[in-house]
Formats: sequence, C-alpha cells, structure tokens
Amino acid sequence: DTYLQLAALHFFRAGAEVISKVRDDYKRKLRRPVALEFSEDSIDAYTAKAVALTKEDGLAKKIAGLMALTGRRPIEIMLTGSFEECVREEGDKVFLNCIGGGEWVRFKGQAKQSKGSEESRDNFPIPVLHKAAVLDGLASLRTKRDFSKTHVNEGKDLHITLHDQWSGETNKAVQMSFLNFLGENAHPYELRKLYCAIVTHQQRPASVTEFYSDILGHAENNETAQISYNRFTIVPG
Repeated sequence: DTYLQLAALHFFRAGAEVISKVRDDYKRKLRRPVALEFSEDSIDAYTAKAVALTKEDGLAKKIAGLMALTGRRPIEIMLTGSFEECVREEGDKVFLNCIGGGEWVRFKGQAKQSKGSEESRDNFPIPVLHKAAVLDGLASLRTKRDFSKTHVNEGKDLHITLHDQWSGETNKAVQMSFLNFLGENAHPYELRKLYCAIVTHQQRPASVTEFYSDILGHAENNETAQISYNRFTIVPG
C-alpha cells in the first residue's frame, strides 16, 4: 500500500527526493487508465458505423467517422492531413513488420511534430479500417467545407480556432455515435487508441512497439507510444 510506504518513509526520515519519487509514482498509477476489452466480433459493426458516418451530411459526424477509420487527430482530418492510394511496397519497413492483410493508405500532414527530431515524419503508410470510405469521405468533407478559410481573430492560431469551434460538436458526434461500442469512454482520443488495437490485431506485427511508432509517426521504437495507446485489448467472441 502506497500510503503505508509513504508513512514508513516519513517515519524513518527518508530523503525528500525518495518520498517525492514514491508519491509521483503513486499519482501516475492513479492516472493510468484501466485496460478495456473490445470484442473481435464488434470490429465489423464498429467499422460499418464509422463508414456510415463518413456519408452523413453533418461535418462533425464525417470527422468522427474518419477519425475512427484512420486513427488520425481531428485537426489532421479537418485541415492538415491527406490520404492517397497505397500498395504494400516490399521495401517499406512497416510492411516487413506485418504478416496480416488489410487496407493501407499513405498519410501526409501530421499535425503534431517535434522540430529537428525523428518524430517529424510527414509521409508514411498507415493501415485503415476501410480505404474507400477514407478516400471518399475526406474528399466529401473538404468539398463541403474548406477549413483553411476559417476566419481567425487577430492573435489567434488557425489550429486553435478550429479546435475551439469544432471540439464540442466533434466530441458530441463521437459520444452519440460510438456510445454502444465504448460507453462512457466514447471520446475522440479513445478512437485513436481503439484504432491502434484493431489494426494491431489485423496486421499481427512482429514488434508492436515498432508498429505503433510507424503508424503514429513517432520516433523509431518509441515505447512511450505503445504504453500511451495500449488502452484496448481485442478479445475473442
């Protein structure tokens, strides 16, 4: 028990650094989300729901559907990202790591990048849950609204403006559309985590750590990425 451990450290007058480390470790455990199970039998229905959303008239629903199918961030769906046809190129490292099938696209326009680091990859193949719906859905979304022409108040950033304008509607669309699949965990960020679990299940990579780094555009073999996104476990039945 961490409380007893802290009490013992105080009793024996352990150094402040030791006590602080134990306390911080305990706080991290409290923040760590509980692992969730997702039925293998639900993948097709989840994918079908996401595909249906890409064909809706509402922009927030289209965004939610594309996020679920691709694992990309809202800003990447609205503004920075693009998807192109992609085949399994023998020389591409991510394909060599996978023995499963599935559909792939080439993604460009990663929004979250670290200057001067390996995390700044901006053009890489990713598996998707339904390629045709991704390509057609993004084209339809961008035809209906050119988010790059959004009015930005002086001193504000376009990315922040789009977040402020669309996060509420997008969150609501995700919660209403995926409630039956995710319950109270129906949140845009959880869609990215569930995407990782589903495509890992489908692709069966030799190295999950390497696979997560590849499809999320992170630095090579980024173990933090796997820990951060390892929220769902696909189970039989």
